[in-house]
Amino acid sequence: MGSSRASFAALFLLAVSLVPCVSFAQTDTVSVGFLATSADPNKVHVGGVWDFDTPYYAKDISGTDSTQFWTFLHAPPATDSQVFTTTVSRPFWYYDWGNNINAGDHNLWMSRVGKRIFRRTGLAGVWHEDDLSTVPDTGQISPGFSHNISGSGSAWCGLRLNGDPNAPFDAYTGNAYTSDQQDNDFRSSTSFLPRSAYPGYASQWDQLLYRDFSYDGGTPGTIAFDYRAELDPAIVGDQGIAPNDGGGWFTPDPFSTSNLVHRTAIDNSEPVDSFEVWVGAPRETGVYDSAHRYLSDTIDFGLGGADAPKLIFSLTGSTAGSANIAIPGGASWQTVRVVLRVKTNRFFDDRAPASVPSASMWNSVTGAVVVDNLNVNGTLSDFETPGQIVPRFTWTPQGGPDAMVTENSPSNAWITTGRQPAHYGHIHDLGSLPFAPYTNPCELSGNIAVQSNHDDPNHNFVGETQNWMISPTICLAGPRAADQGIPPTLRSEADYVKVVFDFYSGHDDPDETGFLYKVAVRSMGSPSSSMKQKAGPLDPAWGTFAAPAGEYGYDPDSVCVAFDSGIDLAAFASLANTDSLQVAIQNQLRCARYFVPECGEVDGAYIDNIRVQFVRSQPFTGVDPDAPKLDFIHGTYPNPSPDGSATVKFSLSRATPVTIRFYDLRGALVHEAQVGGKAGENQYRWNGITRTGATAASGVYFYRLYADGVEFRNNTQRVVFVGHPDR
Repeated sequence: MGSSRASFAALFLLAVSLVPCVSFAQTDTVSVGFLATSADPNKVHVGGVWDFDTPYYAKDISGTDSTQFWTFLHAPPATDSQVFTTTVSRPFWYYDWGNNINAGDHNLWMSRVGKRIFRRTGLAGVWHEDDLSTVPDTGQISPGFSHNISGSGSAWCGLRLNGDPNAPFDAYTGNAYTSDQQDNDFRSSTSFLPRSAYPGYASQWDQLLYRDFSYDGGTPGTIAFDYRAELDPAIVGDQGIAPNDGGGWFTPDPFSTSNLVHRTAIDNSEPVDSFEVWVGAPRETGVYDSAHRYLSDTIDFGLGGADAPKLIFSLTGSTAGSANIAIPGGASWQTVRVVLRVKTNRFFDDRAPASVPSASMWNSVTGAVVVDNLNVNGTLSDFETPGQIVPRFTWTPQGGPDAMVTENSPSNAWITTGRQPAHYGHIHDLGSLPFAPYTNPCELSGNIAVQSNHDDPNHNFVGETQNWMISPTICLAGPRAADQGIPPTLRSEADYVKVVFDFYSGHDDPDETGFLYKVAVRSMGSPSSSMKQKAGPLDPAWGTFAAPAGEYGYDPDSVCVAFDSGIDLAAFASLANTDSLQVAIQNQLRCARYFVPECGEVDGAYIDNIRVQFVRSQPFTGVDPDAPKLDFIHGTYPNPSPDGSATVKFSLSRATPVTIRFYDLRGALVHEAQVGGKAGENQYRWNGITRTGATAASGVYFYRLYADGVEFRNNTQRVVFVGHPDR
């Protein structure tokens, strides 16, 4: 199926880079991926591969995290303004994308306790107790705001810079309240340098802090507190057709387009970064995720009249003071829930103070908001002692898959929360997906990564989305680099870095399904490099996920290819100055722009066997070209097999356990065996009996060999079963 758009000519030329991956036998390439025996906590290691099949911390893949430490999230799709010419026509621009920091699903996590090991991601909420006297005060706001309002602690809705040793930890996820958790700076094609200015806050947040108090409608009382806010009061000013132009956001949740707050002919105001206080009846029924909440999951917007939720305080800008707010009377509530809310628009803020790095851009120090001496009808929270702000659940690991999870009552402490937008990336068994490749052999097998909608019966992609999968960190310096097997001279000697993986296209013609994809890279520099924040502490920080302009598209339907990014990423990672590096793969659906007839009906875009490769034109120092990194599969005999059996012959340079897996043409696992491989020649005979005890039908089967620390040449192979009387 050919593309009808001339504009796609250059785009599809990029598909020329979909050539077989550079051989591991070449001594000018160091390849990095997943290795179960790695000493690195994320199992990153030279010689590994992210195949999403290999178990670790468990007997099989069902007992552990099958993502192999990749992270999936949904990123801001702020494109195609020539199509979406009004604010209401592009609601997906205005979801709370910054709430990716609240990644997680409490129900899913609880279903895994005692059964499998997995990661707890992000933060339950950004609000937390902190001693702000240890936050560096080097911002543009004068006078500097880096201190507690009183005493040795305050409530803060903000993040420290990545790696801050004084950062407190979230009792729910175990992660630090730092900018490492904030993944929503994507798609720069001009610079890979950091443009953040943390400590501070991020765009498109909806961060909540709530607590319950007794309520008397006749004498409702007051809410008093001291505050310091550093919020950018600027509007976004998104283009459009007046009066329906400018930016927007959703209140109290994004489930209805009627909840989109934006400029209109009647109200010309546009939402700006704000600190708000709401009150209402507590909502505890019909809440999907008790640990992660929207405002509508926190107070009951189903009530009307005097019982309806009420916004009783709001401000923006850089300001400090004290507030004493009357709680509305006349409601029939038995309990009033008080909610402190920080709501931010698309830009600018400390996550991205300007479009490009600049020392004169917007920069807070302890933005968004600091609160202290919070008194509700005589109940004082001074935030001097721990436990006054907690997540809804405290998670205490008990070893392996076990954990003790304790619920915290909002009657006894302030609860921090936020809820991320939907995301679609996940790991899936290839055998249960549409898969009919025209090209063979196809290297995909077992589990694969895909960013389509798992809950859709057809597994279609969702239109007007940008889904990203982000690798675990590759360390090029420091103790973890040694744990990952990274040669000490790698970053100084490598000419460039690239990403390779096996890809099944399905029906990914952008003119018909709107599907495009790309790869990107981000890095964090060493302390001695120029890869630092331009404002705030002038320290190393993660740069933008950067990649060349344009996207990849692959025109032929239902083909399996070995994707190779080549030198495309060379301009976006200064390897010689990089301590840490991540790669990312993006899938985007731009159906409206290309007027597609089959939006999201891709039946493919499956990804498997990902490797990050560092390339040099001559051998790397310290990498032995004669080291036994590669072993060989010699094939099967007889092939074709007339009697329904197959003997696999392979050689190993050292003794190691080997797993052999046979798959049918759909990629479904048919047979698996573990053998104790010895140094030298080995063989394994499969008698043709499947994992269910049935006799394998006549046809073509592919097989692959897996062993820790071994990347087999000539992997994958196939065997043909024919002519057996039982078939």
